[in-house]
Amino acid sequence: MEHVWRTLPLRQIVIGTTIAFLVVAFSETLIFSVIAHLGHKPSFFGVVATLQGTGAIAGLVTAGALVRRLGEVKTVGLGLAMFGTCAALLALPSLPIVLLAFPVAGVGLSWLIVGFGTAVQTRTPLAIQGRVSAASDISISVAQTVSIATGSPCRPWSTTASCSS
Repeated sequence: MEHVWRTLPLRQIVIGTTIAFLVVAFSETLIFSVIAHLGHKPSFFGVVATLQGTGAIAGLVTAGALVRRLGEVKTVGLGLAMFGTCAALLALPSLPIVLLAFPVAGVGLSWLIVGFGTAVQTRTPLAIQGRVSAASDISISVAQTVSIATGSPCRPWSTTASCSS
């Protein structure tokens, strides 16, 4: 992790993405509340997941060109901004807007992942790439896990555990 702290672009990407994932992973549980509020059953998640997957494919197809044009740090930032836009759109009680938000999220996540992985690989000596990648991934994974657990209506560790939405 020392290499990440000494390499400004990696430090920016890891800290920024970790902080963002403390918030954005709420959407992984929040979407079920949004679906219910829009009058659909939880199985409707299959529709929005498909839309996000379609966006992810589009994002992967365009990510290489974007990284070459903007660089890794800006690609990660743009990906996070697009995912944040999706989260903001989920606050609007409109099915067409929600359906539009998910492909945007898919594109954003693809750009984030490709930019992040490219930065780790290109800015880290080969001899320590595995350790740097693992440390960076752990930071983000812990933030994502905390965010999902915090956003979940089912908190088994609570004295008033409830799994209702």
